[in-house]
Amino acid sequence: DHWADEAELLLQADGRPRGALTVRLGTRSHFVLELVAPDDSHAPILRPVREVLPPQQIAALPVLPEAAVRTPPDVELLRAGLVRAERLHPLVAAALAAPGVAGPASGPVAVPGPGEPADDSAPGPTDHHRVECMGMVHRIALRNGTLMAVDHDPAQLAREELLMALGGPGLPCLRAIDTVHRSPEALPAVRERLGHGDVTGALAVVEGLLGPGAVLREGPLREALEAAVSGRLVHGLFRSGLVSVHPAAAATRGTGYRPRLDHRLPWELRRKRGSRARPRTGLQS
Repeated sequence: DHWADEAELLLQADGRPRGALTVRLGTRSHFVLELVAPDDSHAPILRPVREVLPPQQIAALPVLPEAAVRTPPDVELLRAGLVRAERLHPLVAAALAAPGVAGPASGPVAVPGPGEPADDSAPGPTDHHRVECMGMVHRIALRNGTLMAVDHDPAQLAREELLMALGGPGLPCLRAIDTVHRSPEALPAVRERLGHGDVTGALAVVEGLLGPGAVLREGPLREALEAAVSGRLVHGLFRSGLVSVHPAAAATRGTGYRPRLDHRLPWELRRKRGSRARPRTGLQS
């Protein structure tokens, strides 16, 4: 556990192998945990303290900083494949290259030939994914503009793709590629850009993840892009005057529809609608 490792380092700096500490999340959120382990041969774990400590004792506990419990945004971008290590500051890239930080590595790679084992220690510059397949760790990377399982024989991939097309179980590498094409981890980033009208940025994220030569498959990613294209076409038709009413304005009004009040509504109706006064005719004398 990442938190337990950071807590152990913090307590060791204070000369205590085990004990309670405060974990701070933000300026107003914090809670007290206890680092415990049966003996030195077991990895320590964090758990809530069993008894409520007084405020004075909590204030004296060592504090695990927020930087130790939150994942830095640079690490999240590297893991999602939205940025490469060489685009970061050299000091940041060197720090994130430490063991335990997963992200796209840089450097040349020799693509293995048919039947040759893969060299997992030398990933390519666009090796975003590693998949456990057939008892080994295989790479999924961009090659020739598309996402490919680079550690498999092309003939084997052709057979497995045909098997998947017929409804059979495919290799874990091919299943991972299929998942990335249909619903990748970067789908929220794509939807956010489309929601703000940044179609170019959304397509850049898709191309960086799947490659410029990728063919989108049925799934949430394709539906999001198709909905954005359809919306731009409808809006273009409305602005050009080819349609008189925008489809969003011509939507069916439900039973809970309330007309918007504007300056064209008579003042008496606007005053009555916004007044907090209640009629007194229903009160008994």
